Order: sequence, then C-alpha cells, then structure tokens
Amino acid sequence: VNYDLGLFRRFEELGAVVLHWERDCSYTGSYGGLLDPDNPLESMARKMASNLYNGALENRMAAVKRLAGRLKVDGLVLYNSWPCKRLAGSQRAIKEGVARELGLPLLFLEADSVASRSYDPDSLDQEIQDFVEVLG
Repeated sequence: VNYDLGLFRRFEELGAVVLHWERDCSYTGSYGGLLDPDNPLESMARKMASNLYNGALENRMAAVKRLAGRLKVDGLVLYNSWPCKRLAGSQRAIKEGVARELGLPLLFLEADSVASRSYDPDSLDQEIQDFVEVLG
C-alpha cells in the first residue's frame, strides 16, 4: 500500500487530488533543511531532531493543522501501516483530534505496507470512493 501509486491515481479518477503527503515533509528538506556535505553529521543531526516523527506528538499535530490550512484541504487522508508501531498511536490521535478540531472529513486507511498480500485493494478502493463522495 505504501508504494501503491494506484491509490493516488484512484483519487484523481474520482475527481479528487492528494495535495500533500505528510511524510514528504519529514523525509525531504522541508524540515531540518537539506543535508550539508561539508557538515554531514551536524546536518543529519539537525534533520533527525526536526523530523516530525521524532519528538512530541503536538508538533506533528500542529504541522498537520498548518498544512491543512495552507493547502485549504477539504478532507484528510491518514494511512496507518500496521508494522509501524511508533506511528500507530499518533495516527489515531490525529484522527481523533486534528480532524475533529478542523471539522474536516477524514479517511483512515490501515494496512500492512510491507506485505502487499495483506490488504484488499477492492476494499481500499471502496473506502476511497465513499470518502470522495462525502467530499462532494
């Protein structure tokens, strides 16, 4: 699921667009800047310290709120990968806190991003269809 780009295309086929992926912020230069080849250890430390997944959940929730506001989204899509235990609890907190606080519809997808046989593409497709219908 993690690398099933067909999921993104499915949103587009239904007239919706996935504007941003929260992980993009954490693993690209958005937080902590780009790595500096002249100071590799310092720049890697800065990047890891500013990564949304390392630190207080409140920081991550605030970042999701900022992104949602900046991008003027109509809804949130959160993906919870079963093998990733450190994200599982925070995804639920975002689901229950941020979406409710912002008053946005939320699609909460859960699957195993490692084993592609562990999820049902037809079931996920139906969830996506239902969510896009809610968005109008």
